[in-house]
Amino acid sequence: MIVVGRPEPKEVVASLAIGDAQQLSVGQVGVCQVINRPDTAVQCAVRQIPLSARDADQTTRVAASLDITAPDLQTGQVIEVEMAMQVRENVLWLPPAAIRTFQNRTFVVLQTPDGPRSVDVEIGLRTDDRVEIISGVEEGDIVEAP
Repeated sequence: MIVVGRPEPKEVVASLAIGDAQQLSVGQVGVCQVINRPDTAVQCAVRQIPLSARDADQTTRVAASLDITAPDLQTGQVIEVEMAMQVRENVLWLPPAAIRTFQNRTFVVLQTPDGPRSVDVEIGLRTDDRVEIISGVEEGDIVEAP
């Protein structure tokens, strides 16, 4: 969540952990909207990020052209900002619950004609609902969930 910090031009500011802020880049494009108001969604772009944990200004600033009349948008309004950290196309993915770990081993259980079989997997990008599978599973494999 980010809060509107300057009324004109519209700018949203957030205090993020330095590690999170450094995953962003100036000019990176996302979508900003008033929280719970998808009808207000507009394109926005990162304007400024702190360069290190020692910067006096630790806020991340995002420029947004929120085209909303003055009574609807005010300083301090909570704004939701979505930014894609990485995008990959044509990848295999599984829900996190299907991926198991045990003694430093990451694996899935595949259904095979001979019965269940554990297969080690290498994982890539992760979100709350998807995990990219880099290797170990092929398209068409049937993965058992716990």
